[in-house]
Amino acid sequence: MRTVTRVIGVAVLTLASVRVTGAQSVDGIDTFNANVAAYVALHHQVERLLPPQQNYVDPEEGLAYAAALRRALCAVRSNAREDDIFGPAAGELRRRARYALRAHAIEVRDLLLEMRDDTEDGARIPVVNEAFSWALGNLMPVAILDAMPPLPDELQYRLVGNSLVLVDIHAGLVVDILRNALGVETTIQ
Repeated sequence: MRTVTRVIGVAVLTLASVRVTGAQSVDGIDTFNANVAAYVALHHQVERLLPPQQNYVDPEEGLAYAAALRRALCAVRSNAREDDIFGPAAGELRRRARYALRAHAIEVRDLLLEMRDDTEDGARIPVVNEAFSWALGNLMPVAILDAMPPLPDELQYRLVGNSLVLVDIHAGLVVDILRNALGVETTIQ
């Protein structure tokens, strides 16, 4: 147990040092990319503490592994809050998302209605450092994906109402949320 605590402590220090270094960057996208890299490094450090992931025949075993990874990441990131990862890139990412929709003649209100229709009953609004509700639907316009900085395999962007959510898909964890990403007033979450 002492080794696990020490490794998690090192993982937190690694994440903090990369974030501090990235914060000195002039370009918000560079800082975002540094924050993503730090998170993924932390993800890998935490993942090494768990039993190796397998190709599970029983889906429940796969879900149990994801839950264990999520719990461990939440423990290490107990102080996580919105804008930890998006940070100084928030304005640029909002601009990119809005421009991508305009450039592809995608009406934001139509997109929001389609997302609402795709959302299943019981879907939970995303909260940083909590489980992502996959009942929120699967709609993510390619136009927005193409406009965003690429992500490593562990992470994906998801639109939830007017928010852009960064999700760790291995753990099913909400890593960060960019509010008002599409620039419209909405009650759809």
